[in-house]
Amino acid sequence: MKRRTAGSSSGRPGRVGSENPVIRGAEEARLIYLGGEQPGSAGGGALFDLGGGSVEVVLADAQECYFTASLKLGVIRITEDVR
Repeated sequence: MKRRTAGSSSGRPGRVGSENPVIRGAEEARLIYLGGEQPGSAGGGALFDLGGGSVEVVLADAQECYFTASLKLGVIRITEDVR
């Protein structure tokens, strides 16, 4: 797994100086699902995580994650396309 330092997209030390793993879109979507689970909830739904470089989409219910996608539609990408 690649590692990236907080505060830097180049891997060089940032102000904080701690290293953070760079994860792939599918793993990020899975973690979003786990973080969005509501204990005792039986309903299904969609979760979206809009970041700078991508948006993660998760369709799931309390028992199962049915669909995940990582789309290159982040805020920075869209802003650059508009300019």
